[in-house]
Amino acid sequence: MESSDYKSKIENLRNRLYSRKTRINKIRRNIDLKLKEYDLKSDWGSPSDIFRNGETLNINNMAQVKKTSTLNKVFIIAIIFLLFSILFAYLSFKGGGSNISSDNIEIELSGPASIGAGEVLSLEIDILNKNPVNLETADLLVEYPDGSRFATDIKTTLKRQRESLQTIKSGEKKTTVVKSILFGKEGDKKTIKIGIEYRVPNSNAIFYKEKIYEIEINSSPVSLLISSPKETNSGQEIEFKVDIKSNSENEINDLLLEAEFPFGFKPNKSTPDASFADNLWSLDLKPLEKKTIYIRGTITGQDEEKRTFRFNLGVKKENDEKTIEVNFISYLEQITIKKSFISLNAVINRDSTSSDYVTNAGDTVRVDVSWSNNLNTNVTNGILKVKLIGDILDKASITSINGFYNSADNTISWDKRNNSGFGSIKPGGGGTASFSFKSLSSINNILKKAPEINMEITISGSRLGGGGDASGDIMTTLSRKVVISSNVLLNSRVTYFSGKLINSGPLPPKVGSETTYTVILSVSNSLNDVADGKISMTLPPYVRWMGVSSPSDERISFNPIGGEVEWKIGDLYRGVGYSKEAKEIQFQIAFIPSLSHVGSEQVLVDSITFRGMDTFTDSEIRVDNRQLTTNLKTDQKYKAGDGIIVQ
Repeated sequence: MESSDYKSKIENLRNRLYSRKTRINKIRRNIDLKLKEYDLKSDWGSPSDIFRNGETLNINNMAQVKKTSTLNKVFIIAIIFLLFSILFAYLSFKGGGSNISSDNIEIELSGPASIGAGEVLSLEIDILNKNPVNLETADLLVEYPDGSRFATDIKTTLKRQRESLQTIKSGEKKTTVVKSILFGKEGDKKTIKIGIEYRVPNSNAIFYKEKIYEIEINSSPVSLLISSPKETNSGQEIEFKVDIKSNSENEINDLLLEAEFPFGFKPNKSTPDASFADNLWSLDLKPLEKKTIYIRGTITGQDEEKRTFRFNLGVKKENDEKTIEVNFISYLEQITIKKSFISLNAVINRDSTSSDYVTNAGDTVRVDVSWSNNLNTNVTNGILKVKLIGDILDKASITSINGFYNSADNTISWDKRNNSGFGSIKPGGGGTASFSFKSLSSINNILKKAPEINMEITISGSRLGGGGDASGDIMTTLSRKVVISSNVLLNSRVTYFSGKLINSGPLPPKVGSETTYTVILSVSNSLNDVADGKISMTLPPYVRWMGVSSPSDERISFNPIGGEVEWKIGDLYRGVGYSKEAKEIQFQIAFIPSLSHVGSEQVLVDSITFRGMDTFTDSEIRVDNRQLTTNLKTDQKYKAGDGIIVQ
């Protein structure tokens, strides 16, 4: 019975559950919640405002505000920590008392306030460590002014010095002495920098403390005195006497005297000779030694013009012996130029400039001398004299018009006996005289001779008083120089049978077949050293460069653009090819004739030119040579006709 009721209930429940007409009763439970409405904007892309207790909150920024606030707090804490760290470091290293500080290191210097240039400076350095810790791996650094030298070796430049002090304990004082030699002008103030490098325990940082020491140069190690005329006539030769004296008890080496000559002055001769060019003298002075240099030259200019000469004396640079590094003395000498009583001029082979005249050995040199009386009165008993000086002069070649040549002293003179015009030269009056000469031409005779001929020309006479002028003897001097250029000989030839290189191919050359040749170049030099010597030439398009040369270490090259061959010889010293072996090179070329060449000789090498710079005359030397063809007439086994191209 119960079972039947149970089944009936289940069936009834199933029918209600699946029936479309059955209504299910909803059960409502009251939950005590407060209902509050919010007005939310539909646009979520812009900030939404929520009104709470009359305040406005930005929903989108709430999370960001919280995040930014946290970062700001972290940043502020970091800044405060950094400031405390900097303050701690400053108090630790710069503070006093028991803190570590460079201010707790004292550098005391004991030395003279002034010293003479060239004297040994002894400087005592005391270093006191007042820090509570040791100074580890301490080094003393001393930096000297320009021109300083080692006290033990005055020839060696001293720029800086480093000395290891190892460890300076807390409270310890270390003393050291450094020595040097200072140079400079009298009154110069020199600065020496003294520094200490060190480390402190438990730190890899390097700290530095520096102190400056100043000292004055109270005297120069040398004195300089110049003696010269205060005024001179234009065209007149003048002489400077230069006295150099050591004031030092020590030897002074590597001195350099530099003379700066003004426009219009031409140096003629100096005793002793200049060390470089014509205005630099290298000197060494023993203690208290004195040396004298004489400089002679000719000065020209307008009436009442002033010319200033400057002389500098000092220590030369260590790596440049032609430059003064530390100048001891600068001396100015001023000379006033007066108008010449008698003007004098010399023209050499139509060259009227005052520079040295350059000519070749054996060439004729013609000189025309002119003069003019610039006074308001007559000049009587005039004498014109020319003295020729030089071992290379060919005395037998000297000729003159109306002049008298005295072979005993190589002078040519004119006076009223051979030129009546010299009896009395009127104001504004003058005249001319001419002579000529040659240098020796035989190379063997001139190899050991100086390649120059000097001319000393003077005109003198007596002037008569007038217009307030005093009577007396007057003289004008003029110096000119003729320099002989080096004689470079260039010999070029082409061979087939002779030479160091082996050649092949038909001889005479045949159309379509290749024949090789050897080009031989030889160069000699006579009088002067020649710098930057080189020989250039060109190969025609039908000639091929083989790239073979002897000696193989010579600098020879070929440029296919233009077919240029260049042999860079370099320095060619005097006597090469005469007292020494000539410079020579051989290289190989190849020639393939074409039909247009048949029946004629062809050019193998063209435009052969030597160029170089004569170091004595400071002039370019150029030598041009002839073309080289298939005509091998300098080859001993060559037969006539072997240079004509055949088919």
